[in-house]
Amino acid sequence: MTCRNRRNQIITGLLVSVTGFFMSHWAWADDLNKAFESLEQTHKAGVKTQQHIDKTDDETQDMLQSYRQVVAEQQSLSLYNKQLKLMTDSQQQKITELSAQIESIEETQHAILPLMQQMLQGLKQFVAMDIPFLMEERQARLDKLDLLLVNSEVSVAEKYRQLLEAFQIEIEYGNTIEAYEGQLVANKMYSSTTEKTGTAQWVQFFRMGRVGLYYMTADGHELGVWNNQLRHWQSIDQQYLSELQQAIRLAHQQQAPQLLSLPINTPNHVSKKQDAVSTQQKTK
Repeated sequence: MTCRNRRNQIITGLLVSVTGFFMSHWAWADDLNKAFESLEQTHKAGVKTQQHIDKTDDETQDMLQSYRQVVAEQQSLSLYNKQLKLMTDSQQQKITELSAQIESIEETQHAILPLMQQMLQGLKQFVAMDIPFLMEERQARLDKLDLLLVNSEVSVAEKYRQLLEAFQIEIEYGNTIEAYEGQLVANKMYSSTTEKTGTAQWVQFFRMGRVGLYYMTADGHELGVWNNQLRHWQSIDQQYLSELQQAIRLAHQQQAPQLLSLPINTPNHVSKKQDAVSTQQKTK
């Protein structure tokens, strides 16, 4: 009886111990599961937090890049504004200078237009008093200048240029020789474009600068020289026929240059007999 009870007690104790062991193991396993669940939740929270941190960092980097770009643009605009201000100041200074120049030009124009008119009148007087060669051509040039100076569509500079060009042409006449055909009418000289009327006759003219102007008829029977002091033609001796023919060939570049011997408006070298027209004018 005693042994059986003891055995029962032992078995009961073992059962209680085993039961306690399993119960404590289950309790520990439950705590471990809770710990794992908590760790997993913590890990998930950490992942979310890291993702949020990464997103915030990216946004921060973007904002920083934008800020740096804005700062760079602001600095560039600041430099551009400074440069633009310098350019504006320079342009304003040029505008001021140009305005002053325009005012000066207007004043100069007011002074130069009457001056050009005076220059043209002086040129006209010079041509009128000069030996009468190429008169139609020279008169046409003067008429063109008359119209030019009153043309409002032509600049002052162009008017002045053409006026100086006319002066230059007249100056060059004094340094050249020339031979050409024309008509001699009533003691006046006409160009080849003038119609032959009355006692007009075709002649060969030879101009030696402004020193002498001569004519020779086609048959060589009449020779003449212009007397600018008396303002008419005078006949010259036949002894100058050969010289005048050589002069005309020289002007046409038909022979080599050589020394010429021609009378130059001096009474010792011109005939006392004037041409017929001049005599008729004196008789009248």
